[in-house]
Amino acid sequence: MDVHDFVREWWRTHIEEPGGWADIDVEECVTAAIAQGGGRMTTYHIRLSGCDADTEFDMEILDCEIEIVKRIADKSKEVSTYNCMPIMIVTEEATDAR
Repeated sequence: MDVHDFVREWWRTHIEEPGGWADIDVEECVTAAIAQGGGRMTTYHIRLSGCDADTEFDMEILDCEIEIVKRIADKSKEVSTYNCMPIMIVTEEATDAR
């Protein structure tokens, strides 16, 4: 599963639900980026952080996708009900990976 499939699936199961707050069209974002020659990719550092462990990785993300990723990160913090619940933290590591 690539990042596009992951984001689409997470978005579908966690955001596009009755009363959800989805207003970004993932398909439209990806389609527009591909039509523009792939769009600009920036490298971000992603950290999934819980009490006793972190999972960290760098990932190239399309400019139009980063808003979605950041909103997912914000939502993970918002719905965290106790200190040990994992949250997602996104930081920009490079300005232009292309």
